[in-house]
Amino acid sequence: MTGLRLPLGESILVPVIIRSPLTGGRYPNEKGEILAVLDTGYTGFVLVPEDVFEELGLNQLEPVRSVAKTADGREIELKGNYAVIELPDIRLGVEGLVETASNVEEILLGVEWLKEVDFVVDGCSGVVVIEACVGG
Repeated sequence: MTGLRLPLGESILVPVIIRSPLTGGRYPNEKGEILAVLDTGYTGFVLVPEDVFEELGLNQLEPVRSVAKTADGREIELKGNYAVIELPDIRLGVEGLVETASNVEEILLGVEWLKEVDFVVDGCSGVVVIEACVGG
């Protein structure tokens, strides 16, 4: 595999850019990428802190609302809007529901995002490889 190669550590950190095609917002707002944590415990697409949601202008649109259950059994209200998650190193952009809630502190890539990429963990060499899905 020749895609984006990342070190396998305690967390899998993926460099991303988030864009809102409807508002023109970009995060990070000028250049560069932000590291997002791959979290298979989050079943959604992408979860971001409220300030990131606002910087993208996603709060200006009518939100999709849902309720999520946390690992400790609490229910929290999520609000979301659609945006594109880009991995510039492999020229990949995937659109999905970007959600937020109070007290979210980091950007999480969830299971719905993971379904959109070819993702291989090679524990022997300590490398994670991410590629665009064939035909996608």
